Amino acid sequence: MRHFPRTGLLALMVVGVSWSFSGPALAGPFEEGATAYRAGDFATALEHWRPLADHGNAAAQFAIGNMYDSGMGVPQDYAQAFAWTRKAAERGFRDAQNKVGLMYERGQGVAQDYAQAAAWYRKAAAQGDVASQFNLGVMYDNGRGVPVDYEQALTWYRRAADKGHAGAQTNIGILYDAGRGVPKDYVRAMEWYRKAAAQGRAKAQTNIGYLYEHGLGVPVDFAQAVEWYRLAADRGDPAGQMNLGVMYETGRGVPLDLVQAHTRYTIALSRFPDEQKRGEAAKARDRVAAKMTPEQLADADGLANAWQPAN
Repeated sequence: MRHFPRTGLLALMVVGVSWSFSGPALAGPFEEGATAYRAGDFATALEHWRPLADHGNAAAQFAIGNMYDSGMGVPQDYAQAFAWTRKAAERGFRDAQNKVGLMYERGQGVAQDYAQAAAWYRKAAAQGDVASQFNLGVMYDNGRGVPVDYEQALTWYRRAADKGHAGAQTNIGILYDAGRGVPKDYVRAMEWYRKAAAQGRAKAQTNIGYLYEHGLGVPVDFAQAVEWYRLAADRGDPAGQMNLGVMYETGRGVPLDLVQAHTRYTIALSRFPDEQKRGEAAKARDRVAAKMTPEQLADADGLANAWQPAN
């Protein structure tokens, strides 16, 4: 089991925005508002930011949009969040442009519109915004708001990946792994997965494990497969959990252990967002359960209930 975007696991992921208070454009009253915001005095922050926003200060408009988005200091109101964020975006504020794209993609505060989402991602991406470059790649990869175009997806992923974006690095690996828009090349897929895995990207770790398990671009190595599946599983990746369960059930790369297999399948079942994948995990768990004693089942349930993802 690997993570390919068009399976619906990775493709639906988009990068949101974070906002901070720095830079020369944010001095004076804006910084006073930022100081108040950091201190938890949201009313004072708004007092400083609102006049600036009313006079066209994009940073202040974006900040107020984020306040409405999060409900910090004002009632949460996605329509107001979108309105203020759109004002900042129209003034060329690239973080706001990405956020407007995100809100159009999610239908948050505005009617869902993939074409508009792609258009706003493109504006921010053209300014070098890494998150938007990744998001635009995802849109091309999945044909959302734009025609499916794997070459364009690769172009935008590569721009983000070259700046260290782990999601883009993973998705480039997937394109080479699946042979979409590029010739199938497991060696290059592994190279990109490793870049992302080094940053802790669990989906890339799972895919590396799969390549080792099946000898794709590397010699078959069950011990390496288990190691990578475990890394991904420990970070909460359901496919990593599922594949690790298979290794325990079959005794490949690890001693056969039905308790661990049942535990991993149970955790995968609880974390898969997709109904079909949950059904596969339940079937595997029940298959293993039929071979276990009541004591083993109790041990497995205890392990699954106690499990927490690593930070």
